[in-house]
Amino acid sequence: MCNRTRQQSWLVSTHRSGRPIQNDTRISTRSERKNFLRAPANIARIINACLRIHDTQCFEISVQTTRIRWSHINMSAAAVNQAAETRADLEKKRNGEKHANSLFKDIVTMRWLVYPSSAAKIALIFVLGYMMFEYALPFSVNPFQPFLTLSYRIPESEVVLRLAQNPIYGPAPSYSLDNPVTTALRDFFLSTHAKLFPNEPKLLRYGKGWLDVCFMGFYIIVFSFLRQVITGHIFKPLAARWNLKTENKCVRFAEQGYALTYWGVMSIFGLYVMAFQDSWWYNLDHLWYQYPHWQMRPELKLYYLLQASYWLQQAFVMLLGLERPRKDYYELVAHHLVTLWLIGWSYFINLSMIGTTVFVCMDIPDTWLAVRLLTCLLDFQTRHYLTNKT
Repeated sequence: MCNRTRQQSWLVSTHRSGRPIQNDTRISTRSERKNFLRAPANIARIINACLRIHDTQCFEISVQTTRIRWSHINMSAAAVNQAAETRADLEKKRNGEKHANSLFKDIVTMRWLVYPSSAAKIALIFVLGYMMFEYALPFSVNPFQPFLTLSYRIPESEVVLRLAQNPIYGPAPSYSLDNPVTTALRDFFLSTHAKLFPNEPKLLRYGKGWLDVCFMGFYIIVFSFLRQVITGHIFKPLAARWNLKTENKCVRFAEQGYALTYWGVMSIFGLYVMAFQDSWWYNLDHLWYQYPHWQMRPELKLYYLLQASYWLQQAFVMLLGLERPRKDYYELVAHHLVTLWLIGWSYFINLSMIGTTVFVCMDIPDTWLAVRLLTCLLDFQTRHYLTNKT
């Protein structure tokens, strides 16, 4: 007990006669207080105690002030470090509550569409399951195969029989041989394919079926992961580095960066797929000569299902309200639904060659449109930089 506490307890526990009493006895009534103050010895003791308390308080205040002055720098550094640690712990706790609570919860609430960590975990489950059944377990049927590879491969004997039953009619395809640029581009794609797949059968064809939905489901997960990684970890840091200060501009910049990445890749892939078709470079008459096109080459089927997976992922994010809606929300929802309707029906009624042509003629302009929007977002910052530099 410090001096101040002992002196205050002495004042409270002093008898009216000047003798100390028990600590649990208190002077509560007014008459007892008057009798206590009438004794001269008690008054003298009160004055001395007050002086001692005053000196003690002054000494303690001076000591505390000196300690604060001497330890100010150390305390400020420690406070900064403690505040940073506390902020980091709170951020980890928030992220843990959002992301690491439960993978099952993210699956049920469809939050994996916007959380790349959850999407990566789900995709990894399918990949590990496929590898386990393919290389470890002696089963003839791999239940994970429809999710990772194309289904409904047609035997070569059936392909030959179908070609014999359906005679070729119409003129031979020209492949735009009169255009040296498109001819060189087609030759490049064909030679690249021959180098990448030297042992591919010439009559490798695929059909359609409900297992294609499994393939699209897996790549919806893949596109969810890629979208969040590209927007959140590539283009948003670039937007902050290039001084796009408002949140709306940063989000718009990241979205257009992802669109540029996707449409640029799919434009090249679409031209690669079109190089194997008789309708190369918009020779539109050959879209109908051999219709219906029941059998598809593997790259055509892969291209079509990837396009469907991309637009399904975009539609799910918007329809489920997993992101903040934009001003043109209803227009975008209508656009995505119409796009999915066209993709689905062209796939089911064997208009895949027409669909490929439409995809290519839309993806190439969309690529340059994304480039233009990115430059528009950076235009103000560029002009501001040049003005300050000059």
